[in-house]
Amino acid sequence: MNLAIIPARGGSKRIRHKNVVDFCGRPIIAYSLDCARDSGLFDKIHVSTDSPEIAAAVEKLGYEIDFFRTPDLADDMTPLMPVVRWVTEQYVERGAAVESICLMLPCAPLIQPQDLRGAYEVFKQKGPDVPLVSSVPYAFPIQRALYHGEDQMLHPLFPEHWSKRSQDLPLTFHDAGAFYFFGRDQVLNGGQTIGNDMIPYVMPRYRAVDIDEPEDLKMAEIIYRGLQALGP
Repeated sequence: MNLAIIPARGGSKRIRHKNVVDFCGRPIIAYSLDCARDSGLFDKIHVSTDSPEIAAAVEKLGYEIDFFRTPDLADDMTPLMPVVRWVTEQYVERGAAVESICLMLPCAPLIQPQDLRGAYEVFKQKGPDVPLVSSVPYAFPIQRALYHGEDQMLHPLFPEHWSKRSQDLPLTFHDAGAFYFFGRDQVLNGGQTIGNDMIPYVMPRYRAVDIDEPEDLKMAEIIYRGLQALGP
């Protein structure tokens, strides 16, 4: 069984009701749910939540909540991997033959089903002992980053690279904040964390806005409406 897990606890603070906030006329989690469904990859799509309000919104969208997240995995400090492990264990205990797990974030409304399908093909070829992470290239070389010093002035974070041409610096990437693929044993054995060696699935930057702040939400809305206006 291929399992998709969408973590959506209640109590978000930077964006109130973040996981079900209105995004272009629909709860934002609807886009991740529909993307997972339309990819055709998953035998089960599970929303992991502790919130009756989020559960009601998910069920109104036509998706079932098999069980609620335990409260000890629903605070601000809980990492994602213990949640993924616990959910996977619940399905295994219920007799499900889980083979792969996709952790898909609930606030990724720009992701398309072909992104998931393409990433899964890469994961099948190179996994399942190494996780796959959706990633995008930085828009500007991180080696040319500046920081705001105590003297209220900007200083190079990496002075040794400041005079180098951007084309001479290696391309760097960051987590797209969209989805990850894991093998069953990676999750259940307890050793895997997001951030170790990972298989990259590189996406275009315009389909990967990591929504943490209200400004991120506005940027994602602008891109979404622009893509809708452009058409297929």
